[in-house]
Amino acid sequence: SDAPRLRELAATVAQAQVAYADAIKDGARVFVSTSAGNDSYPVLTFVGAGCVLRKPVDVHTHYHGFGSVVADRLSDPGRLQMRMREVQEAHPQVVFVLPECRNAPLLGADDTPSYRTNWDNVSDEVATTSAALAAAGADDVASRTVSFYSGGGRALARLQELHPDGSGLAANRLELIDCLYNGYHDAIAAYAQTANGKAVGR
Repeated sequence: SDAPRLRELAATVAQAQVAYADAIKDGARVFVSTSAGNDSYPVLTFVGAGCVLRKPVDVHTHYHGFGSVVADRLSDPGRLQMRMREVQEAHPQVVFVLPECRNAPLLGADDTPSYRTNWDNVSDEVATTSAALAAAGADDVASRTVSFYSGGGRALARLQELHPDGSGLAANRLELIDCLYNGYHDAIAAYAQTANGKAVGR
């Protein structure tokens, strides 16, 4: 049954309406969609008020760590939303794509409850990002950044497990933030030897 996925989707939409309310009021756009590459769990796309989607965009896909969700509020101690806004203020054409893990809390709060993310829903970052951009109406990509924070490193490891040839992850730039533990460093070392890994500029 798709009922659990529908509950996840509805919960993420409800959380996003609250978490991003002031940004939306100021002209930002928030899209919540799904992708087979994320096992149909929610993917939130955050487009800043200054972004012109008919022009080339710089997409930044981010896999969050423990204790976070894609609809964390601005006041959340993880500062994810605050950081995204800072980046978009300096670079308006940056669009953020935020895949959700499979066990994110369904109820929003000022501070997301502490929990350990389960990223076993991840199978294809390329498909996930493409679907999210299509949902937002962006079809011209200038550059791709993919980042993994803390427990989000499991998503990187899983992508490499499922796609030993590196085809499940494509980026011009990778950001590896406190995530090279639990063997995840082996995954990035293996990815670095693939064609997509060698194509990463930074």
